[in-house]
Order: sequence, then C-alpha cells, then structure tokens
Amino acid sequence: MYSVEIDPASIKKLQALRRAGANATRQMVFSGDTAVTRMVAFVTTEAGKAWEARAPRLTGTLAAATREQVFNEQGLVDIDPSVTNPVFGGSPAEYGPVVHGRRPWVDEVFSQDLQPVLATAGERFFGEIDAEYAKELG
Repeated sequence: MYSVEIDPASIKKLQALRRAGANATRQMVFSGDTAVTRMVAFVTTEAGKAWEARAPRLTGTLAAATREQVFNEQGLVDIDPSVTNPVFGGSPAEYGPVVHGRRPWVDEVFSQDLQPVLATAGERFFGEIDAEYAKELG
C-alpha cells in the first residue's frame, strides 16, 4: 500500500487551471468565430468528455490528465504531458498508451461514442449554413 500526502491547496489550484482550460474550449462551441470552429470545438469537447469517462481508473490521474484544445479549426484531445501521478509517480502521457494496450478505451471512444456526436455536429453546422443562406436571401 502506498501513502502520499498531497497539499489540498495545490490540488485545488491544479483543478481550477484544468477547469479554466476546459471552459475556454467549451466556450468556442457557442462563440467561435466561424461555424467550422464551433463545430470542431463541439466535437473536441464531446470527445474529451467521452475519453475522460472511459479512461481506466486506479488513481484517476489518467482521466484527469485529459485535455481538449482547438487550434486553427483543428481539435486535439490528448493527455497533458506535464501531469504526474501523485500516488505512483510517472506521467499518464507515458503510461497511458500501455494502459490503452491492455484496455483500449480510446478505440471505444472513436468506435462507439463519436458517431452520434459527429451526427449532431453535422446537423448544427448545416443548420448554421441554412440560417446564413436564409439571411442573404431575406
């Protein structure tokens, strides 16, 4: 059994930073400068939620290290390489692929969770195009 003492104030600061980053990406779903950016932000945030929900948990660090980012209309969901497991040490970015090899949760995200997300994103995107087209005609 391992025993680790972690400063609660440090954990709260890290959790606040993580929430701020996730919230910034989520805001792009509604306030991105283009329909494409909003669609990519929607897919990226939903993929990140599914990735985090499906990540195997022993300490929860692998799930908590999930990051969603949108750059130039491209979405990225990955594991933050700066995170260190406070219980066992090591970085989830390093041991995550090993864990995935044992239980391929990322494959589950792409094969099971993203199909309805992509359908919804397409409906939203084409709905925005239809609304813009109607404005030009109207």
